[in-house]
Amino acid sequence: MRRGVTERLPAIVGLPQILLIVSLALGVTVLIDFNRRLANAQRLVNDATELAHQVATLAAQRDVLATEKAYANSDQAVEDWARSSGKLVKPGEVLVVPLPPGGVTPTPQPPSTPAPVELPNYQLWWGLFFDVNAQPVSLHE
Repeated sequence: MRRGVTERLPAIVGLPQILLIVSLALGVTVLIDFNRRLANAQRLVNDATELAHQVATLAAQRDVLATEKAYANSDQAVEDWARSSGKLVKPGEVLVVPLPPGGVTPTPQPPSTPAPVELPNYQLWWGLFFDVNAQPVSLHE
């Protein structure tokens, strides 16, 4: 009951199974590529939104700077500077500079800080290990 050499053994995997496996592999590859493209498209949309926000912010800043530039080039800006920082007056006006009373302004003295209490080393270590929330105690008080 030995099989002959010319007999074919039954095929474990037939042509339909091979076609199914190949089509599944191609399908998975297509799905992975589609997912990658969707992620890339979402990243591009996020970047475009962020860039649009930056463009709007920079446009607003440009408008503010253009307004400041127009004011800086005007005669009103020159007159404002001359009256405030330049200490200049128009003909017929008198410049008044207020002085502090008494002629000299007293220099404020910073408050003195108490001298730190120095503790012996054993008390410092004791406090570190056992009295976590306690205040250090001085022996000289």
